Amino acid sequence: MDSEANWGVLLVPSVSHALRAESLVRRAGITCKLIPTPRQLSSDCGTALRFAWEERERVRAVVEAAGLEYEGIFPLP
Repeated sequence: MDSEANWGVLLVPSVSHALRAESLVRRAGITCKLIPTPRQLSSDCGTALRFAWEERERVRAVVEAAGLEYEGIFPLP
């Protein structure tokens, strides 16, 4: 992926949620990385999960199936 426009971020309410999301998403075979929450996006947590934007529906399905609370999925600004 050449530009940041190809990335999405999952915003979560806490670092523990971010760590759990990372574990769940990786186990589902989706490449992801924990990053500082972009300042353009509002979140109570300073950590977000970055993933390929085209994987957003799979990421959503994984975290929702696990009952993990999240604040939203957004394209990386």
